[in-house]
Amino acid sequence: MLQEDILANEQIKKIVLKPGTITPEWEKGSNALFHYTVHAYVKPTCQHGCAHEKDHQQDRQEPSEDNAKPVRKLISDSKEADAGKPFELRIGYNFTVKAMELCVKSMSIGEKSRFLCMGDSIDV
Repeated sequence: MLQEDILANEQIKKIVLKPGTITPEWEKGSNALFHYTVHAYVKPTCQHGCAHEKDHQQDRQEPSEDNAKPVRKLISDSKEADAGKPFELRIGYNFTVKAMELCVKSMSIGEKSRFLCMGDSIDV
């Protein structure tokens, strides 16, 4: 799959999973409705190399160096919040996670994409 560098500095990378149709011309005040999932790569929190906090509570211990590979942890999912309604983002009004607005503005209507945002890009 082809990766696109959104900011041309390796901070936000985009992979198009399903192409869209029309790319809107975003203006300040435009509304974007979309679903999202946010994952973070975190250090494992138990001896099994998991990042969860519910299972294995009795086994919980600091991971050793040999299983300290970061694991993917779900942070937020729009389909699980607010009765499954899409998230609404108003373009140009200093949204807290600026990288999300940049990602949305790079998309076409109906497009499904995956983005990799480096830590420094969150507050671009």
